Order: sequence, then structure tokens, then C-alpha cells
Amino acid sequence: MAGDFEGSWYGNDTVWRTILDINRILFYADRAGKICDKPQRNVLYVVDGVVAGEGEGPLEPTDRHLGLLAAGENPVALDLVVAKIAGFDFKRIPLLSNATGDSSLWDPELKIDDIPVVLDGEKKLPLRDLPWNLHLKPSKGWLGHIERV
Repeated sequence: MAGDFEGSWYGNDTVWRTILDINRILFYADRAGKICDKPQRNVLYVVDGVVAGEGEGPLEPTDRHLGLLAAGENPVALDLVVAKIAGFDFKRIPLLSNATGDSSLWDPELKIDDIPVVLDGEKKLPLRDLPWNLHLKPSKGWLGHIERV
């Protein structure tokens, strides 16, 4: 099965590092590819969860119709919001637990529970008050390791 072979397990210590590196390059590399001290561009990240894949994604996911679209300018904040909506504990996901300690992508002064979330273009809530937990099923390699309790 795909979930057994493609690196999708909680102990994978490579993928989260790669994702953070790609985001640093996206923000800090100039047109010549030189990494600069200050961000070189603004980025809008979009999560298409209209039909999400749960379980053994990305190769053998089970469709889950959510009707969710999410967007944000900070990849860490956006992933924290989506993880909460999915029912996952960000502290148990290496990408997010490490990203929140990376000052090149995250403002360490920002309290995670206070991330502002705009719902349906009007209601603004802090992340801690977000009303959903969709209980998405992680892949077998993550099952029992990242769910919020």
C-alpha cells in the first residue's frame, strides 16, 4: 500500500525540513536565486479543501467533501488553522512544531491561539475559538500520532 512506502509516517525527519526550505527560498530568494536577509515578495497560499483527501493520500486518498477554501499570506499560520480544522494537534506534526520556532517564517511574538481567522468573509475569530473539528483520518503512518484529543 502507498502509505507503507512513500515516506508518510510520523518519524520522517526529512519532508518537514524540505518544506521549510522551499518556503524560505520562495520568500527570501531574489530573481538571481541569491538568498537575502529580507523577504523579496508577498505570497498568497491557497488550500483547496472542497474535496479533501484523507487516509492514504496523496496516492490513494479517500474523498471527503468538505467545501473548504482557505487562504493566507503566512504558510505556517494557514497550516495551523487547517490542522485545527482537520482535527490534528500541530504540536505533534513536525512541520508545524518546527515551523513555529523558525523566525524566518514565523513571528515568535505571535501567540498561536490568537491567529485571526476570518470565516465566510465576515466573522473574525481567534484560532482558539474556531468551532470545527472535522476529524479527518490521517494515513496509517500518522494514525494515533497527530490527532487532537
